[in-house]
Amino acid sequence: MDKVKSGEWLILAQLGDNPITELPATNVPTIPQIAKTEEQRQLLRFGAAAPNQFGKVYVVPSAVPSRSERRPRGSADENFVDKEFLADADKGKLEIAPVSAQQVQKLVTDFLGLSPDLKAKLRKMLKP
Repeated sequence: MDKVKSGEWLILAQLGDNPITELPATNVPTIPQIAKTEEQRQLLRFGAAAPNQFGKVYVVPSAVPSRSERRPRGSADENFVDKEFLADADKGKLEIAPVSAQQVQKLVTDFLGLSPDLKAKLRKMLKP
């Protein structure tokens, strides 16, 4: 962190759509700022940023009645605002930045809606 603040180390880019407010450097470009085309933005988004948003996703099968589906989501949402839970997370230096069910659903929908050509490019790009 000190090397970033002193300028010895530079952060070249943020691989996300939105800037990280806690970043120890300023004016670090995000995906929309570094991508020159919509195709580049999508490849960077789904090749680098989106996988991190799926870190701990809990999924409920579509056959589950909507009333039951809300129960686990509500419990998780309650934890993310619980002061004791957040204090424990802070002690353990754990970042708590939940992604809402709606955000995950949009991400999956956007991903599944990629053109076959873009999916092929992404597959090629991610091949080890």
